[in-house]
Amino acid sequence: KTKKKKTTSKKRATRTVRYKCDGGCIAVPDPLQHLAYGDTVVMKAIGTDVEVRFPGRSPFSKKVFKIAAGASASATVNKKNTETFSYRIKCEECAIPAIPPQMIID
Repeated sequence: KTKKKKTTSKKRATRTVRYKCDGGCIAVPDPLQHLAYGDTVVMKAIGTDVEVRFPGRSPFSKKVFKIAAGASASATVNKKNTETFSYRIKCEECAIPAIPPQMIID
């Protein structure tokens, strides 16, 4: 008899994106790529309060994240299809609005 091979589910990843003021409110990295269903995204506010807002569809169960300077928020990707999500960020310490960054599910 041969033993059945156990199937393991794909390992879920944790990705980090940092928001800060650097000549304007920026996301690093942008775009945040190679996200998959079940991955966790950790959003960190560096030196400024940040609001992350998905005006349309969101890859997460919620669309708005308010993060205090020095803190972080995390969310799990709940979309399964390949898709690009543009979002808006607003940094409390920046006068210049950000070019909308993206998160890419692939």
